[in-house]
Amino acid sequence: MQFDRREFLEHAALALALSALPAWAQDADPTEVGPYADYAKAKPVPKGADGYGATTAGDIEGPFYRPNAPFRERLAPAGEPGRPLQLSGRVVKGLACVPQAGAVVDVWQATAKGRYDNDDPRNQPAADAFHLRGRVRTNAKGEFSLRTIWPGHYAIGRDRFRPAHLHVKVSAEGCQPLTTQLYFKGDTHNAKDPWFDASRALEPKRDDEGGWRATYELVLEESAD
Repeated sequence: MQFDRREFLEHAALALALSALPAWAQDADPTEVGPYADYAKAKPVPKGADGYGATTAGDIEGPFYRPNAPFRERLAPAGEPGRPLQLSGRVVKGLACVPQAGAVVDVWQATAKGRYDNDDPRNQPAADAFHLRGRVRTNAKGEFSLRTIWPGHYAIGRDRFRPAHLHVKVSAEGCQPLTTQLYFKGDTHNAKDPWFDASRALEPKRDDEGGWRATYELVLEESAD
């Protein structure tokens, strides 16, 4: 059997997508089984606005969130494969961008190979084992910082990939809680991702230690109460 160039590329893309899925999902369409099925039901969310004081737009939580991650500034253990990444920024409230001291920033992500610690329904982590997950509190100026690695892409279907992203939940007194995702400018999968939002795209820069640094200001909406 002979394939033309288009058919070859389509088959190659399918093979790549299947190889990027967890082993348990490679025998079936993951949009129909397991945690990845949640993506088939998730709807695109409104895009955020740019500019000073613009409230950070929310995003889907995704199927891999785990509550009660430990408080720690280093999410990636020593020797974790991947490009070192330091994320820092501020949590502020409203158009006036009032710094929020003591806000909790809860972050979780995939490995450099696009795997979450709980993405295999047959092999779940222990209740007290958290990989690439953690919470930090902001200081008196609303600032936070954490160290991790650049997350990888992963397939959510036979021909669909999610771009690299960091999941974030933020809570602060007097503010509406926020669940969102931070993306990476220039990622090849951004254009086809229904949840990608350019207003939440990080632009990491090289640091003197061979890693990467990125900053982002999370703007919360004031609580109505």
